[in-house]
Amino acid sequence: MPHFKTKVFLSLLPVIFLIGLLAIIIQVYGSDSLSGGSQIVLMLATAVCAIISITYFHIPWKDLQEEINRSIGNIGTAIVILLLIGMLSGAWTVSGVVPTLI
Repeated sequence: MPHFKTKVFLSLLPVIFLIGLLAIIIQVYGSDSLSGGSQIVLMLATAVCAIISITYFHIPWKDLQEEINRSIGNIGTAIVILLLIGMLSGAWTVSGVVPTLI
């Protein structure tokens, strides 16, 4: 059973790291924390996950990289559609189409 506790701790470590750093970022920057600090924290938490998987689980970096590419490839179309919708709604708001429709 100690092996199970180690895996649970290793699984929770990036989440604890993420929550802790996000709390610090929010304390330091307040409402400006969405300007870039939280994205850095997300990348650092991802790096912690990668380090744990490479050192403890002995997963090669190449396998991690292939899975990252596959995951991003699967959601790439949805991200592009959401970006296009955001640009369209922003352009409509600036040009007055949205207020006219309302």
